[in-house]
Amino acid sequence: MQLCCESVNGSCIRSSWSNSIRISMYIFMVFIILATVVGNLTVIISISHFKQLHTPTNFLILSMATVDFLLGFFIMPCSMVRSVEHCWYFGEFFCKIHTSTDIMLSTASIFHLSFISIDRYYAVCDPLRYKSKINAFVIVVMVCISWMVPAAFAFGMIFLDLNLRGAEKIYNHVHCAGGCFLIFSETSGIVASTVSFYIPGCIMLYIYRKIYSVAKKQARSIDAISRKKTQFEMKHHISFCRERKAAKTLGIIMGVFLICWTPFFFFTATNPFMNYVIPPVFIDALVWFGYLNSTLNPIVYAFFYMWFRRALKIILFGKIFQQDSSRTHLYQRQEDGKRGGAPIAQAGPFQKPQKGKRFEIFRKLVKIKSADGTALPKEKSNKGLIMLSPNISKDLADCSEFGNRSCPENFRSAEIRGVMYLFITAVFLLTTFGNLAIIISISYFKQLHSPTNFLILSMAATDFLLGFAIMPYSMVRSVESCWFFGIIFCKVHYSFDLMLSLASIFHLCSIAVDRFYAICHPLHYCSTMTPAAIKQIVAVCWSVPAAFAFGVVFSEAYASGIEGYEMLIKCSGLCPIVFNKLWGAFLFTVGLFGPACIMIGIYVKIFTVSQRHTLELRQAHRLSKNNEKHELSKNKDRKAAKTLSIVILSFLICWSPCFFAILIDPFLNFSTRLPLFDSLNWLGYLNSFCNPLIYGFFYPWFRKTFKYILEGKILNLHFRTIKILSEDQP
Repeated sequence: MQLCCESVNGSCIRSSWSNSIRISMYIFMVFIILATVVGNLTVIISISHFKQLHTPTNFLILSMATVDFLLGFFIMPCSMVRSVEHCWYFGEFFCKIHTSTDIMLSTASIFHLSFISIDRYYAVCDPLRYKSKINAFVIVVMVCISWMVPAAFAFGMIFLDLNLRGAEKIYNHVHCAGGCFLIFSETSGIVASTVSFYIPGCIMLYIYRKIYSVAKKQARSIDAISRKKTQFEMKHHISFCRERKAAKTLGIIMGVFLICWTPFFFFTATNPFMNYVIPPVFIDALVWFGYLNSTLNPIVYAFFYMWFRRALKIILFGKIFQQDSSRTHLYQRQEDGKRGGAPIAQAGPFQKPQKGKRFEIFRKLVKIKSADGTALPKEKSNKGLIMLSPNISKDLADCSEFGNRSCPENFRSAEIRGVMYLFITAVFLLTTFGNLAIIISISYFKQLHSPTNFLILSMAATDFLLGFAIMPYSMVRSVESCWFFGIIFCKVHYSFDLMLSLASIFHLCSIAVDRFYAICHPLHYCSTMTPAAIKQIVAVCWSVPAAFAFGVVFSEAYASGIEGYEMLIKCSGLCPIVFNKLWGAFLFTVGLFGPACIMIGIYVKIFTVSQRHTLELRQAHRLSKNNEKHELSKNKDRKAAKTLSIVILSFLICWSPCFFAILIDPFLNFSTRLPLFDSLNWLGYLNSFCNPLIYGFFYPWFRKTFKYILEGKILNLHFRTIKILSEDQP
């Protein structure tokens, strides 16, 4: 009999399956994980990229695909190891994180399906008021509710142990070291199943029954109409058929969801009343049966949606990197014409306009004017084709005269673009894996659980997200000189970009405060920098930048006074979010100048105190053992302060040029070239790449833990308590 933790009393028992069975399970589960991740990622790319798919329903599908993608990417791999080995190697705290996120994403899926059913109800049953009822604001509210309510419910229930109230005895009986069990009491099981599954499921079934009845009545009415139809009647017929097919497809998606998840939620509610007689292996199998729903959703799209198959083909052949691919027609409009509707003439999806016409488009779109309103000379005007101006012309009613391709011509050769892709890919991969190594190291090894390291952990999380979620899209924009993912995702991308950048410098300010108390007031350090204080600091470092970034970007306050900006966004195919004079100065002050002054002042104080302590120690003649320990402590704090000061210096060097450009560009009539601005932005990104290198160079503990991670030793739970730090290491 093998134990999960050989050196720990009360360890869980490892699975007794043979190696062949375990390997077969790993292969099967890895296949499910890859299919889930790749399939839902394809849905995300398709809806984000192709402008024809930017509809209310598709944005809800996009959000639901994101839920399924996260389930496959973050939750399933850890669940796979637990299911095969019957052991949990990642610690109790991460067990709670994993369980909470699992419940959140499962609940978020059915919340999305509930809102999709409401969307389909108005589209089929009340089409005349559909656009007024289901607008962009309503969609944003639906998506926010679908994410925030499940998150609050799941994390609140698990971290407050509400699921265990009334089931403490059974939990203490089955709990063992190296396990990760989800146990519900009688009350919590019913509440969780009802809130997360039964109530939303009943609502969806009722709404889809209503949709089916209305669709059936409309189908009979259409069949009763004479074959001699007007063009308007045929268009209405085509539109109704399309909505009915969409409702049918989404109904099948909902049915798949109910089939996959009903067994798990049924036994979750009934198992406490049966004295927990259901074997954990069976419950685990039901969980994976529920996970299978996230794998099947993209397959349903591929089977029923022609647009998804066409988008998948374009993605697989790499045609999405062509500049006008986002305007490709994915619906069968010619077939609609054959059914009786007006035939629509289509240009080739990647048809290029005549050479030279693009620059004429931008001359008309962006007219750079002087302060008195007169046009600038032609030479200067040509240089400002891809610049913003406070006086962008407003003589454009729409973008139809510009054709399907409005991005500026990309003059880079295929070789240069290939080199750029390779270099930038290396940067964001190293950024992602370097910061992920820091996250794993500090989370896993108990000796590293200190206030400073928890702040470093949170900062590494911001750098990880910057590399994982932001840099890939910025890479495509930088290399192709075009934004393929739509204006809404442009705002989302820029909001997260701004939020993570500000969060990094907020974390650095917090680390400076932490080091100040550790070195200048060591006696008050433990009472001041408590775990509760660290949690509050981390919450501020994330919430304040998030509120600022999303508030400024989505309210478009940054563009106030930049006349014609909306038309530029609509017609250019770029993602040129810039700041006016007021918000540029405010961002520079809040994001760089103010925090930099605070950090520099604190580190000057730290340096002064460290120097004074050094002189005092040198003047002592014979030091006792306690004084030697005191000296080691001072050296440890000094070395940590020195390392973190280098991290801050790296941040300032990387981000200062970009923030200065944001500050002065509005006063220079937005004359900074976009390639230069983009280069400064990537210089800022480079800071997130440098931080793990600094830790690896200055911190022996990071090099040691990184070695353990590469050797796979962290899979043994007893390594959590291994000694990482020596006496003289910070």
